Amino acid sequence: MGLLNLDDDTPGKFIKDDIKKLQPLVNAAAIALENARLFEEVRKEITERKQTEKALAESEERYRTIFENTGTATVILEENTVISMANSQFEKLGGYSKEEIENKMKWTDFVIPEDLERMKKYHVARRKIGEKAPTEYEFSFIDKKGVIKNIFLKVGIIPGTKKSIASLIDITEHKQAKEKLKKTMDAAIDTMSRIIEAKDPYTSGHQHRVCQLAVPLARELGLSPDKIEGIRIASLIH
Repeated sequence: MGLLNLDDDTPGKFIKDDIKKLQPLVNAAAIALENARLFEEVRKEITERKQTEKALAESEERYRTIFENTGTATVILEENTVISMANSQFEKLGGYSKEEIENKMKWTDFVIPEDLERMKKYHVARRKIGEKAPTEYEFSFIDKKGVIKNIFLKVGIIPGTKKSIASLIDITEHKQAKEKLKKTMDAAIDTMSRIIEAKDPYTSGHQHRVCQLAVPLARELGLSPDKIEGIRIASLIH
């Protein structure tokens, strides 16, 4: 709102014709003032928008830096199973570049058929209210060259979205070392069992018969794999 004031002490100085002549000037001044007010509002809005965009860009860059430097292969998964983001560690794990992966490949492309249906069920259940899916488990991963790797996966939903974030750790060497150690232990236990049996021919085969009975019974009782393995070893060398 603006006010244009013309003042003169002389009586009858301004006549109606003068006022008519001044009216366009008054109108133009009013429009100019309104335009100035609107311009200031627009300028303020643009400034605030730029500040918001800058803050969002800084926040996005901060989270992208964290995502890129987690130390493990990490991906963002969409509800339709598409991989929308992948870090450099995942590039190394899968053998594909980000350009080949992001918004083009699905996580299902990296899973062996034997694990696929199970993991698809987890993926759907994780996005349904009231349903539960494991957040940590192992599966077999296929890279670009067809090499199968043992992977430990940790996954969770990003709050307020249908997206999930998953971290993958290659435990292939650990699994191979564990399997090698188990074979070595099994060979040693078998040797000990045979030595014990050789000392008393009347009980020959006893340890193996006990093992054949004890292990299925332990499984039937729902004991953990570690406890079942302990029972197997104990029955062979008792």
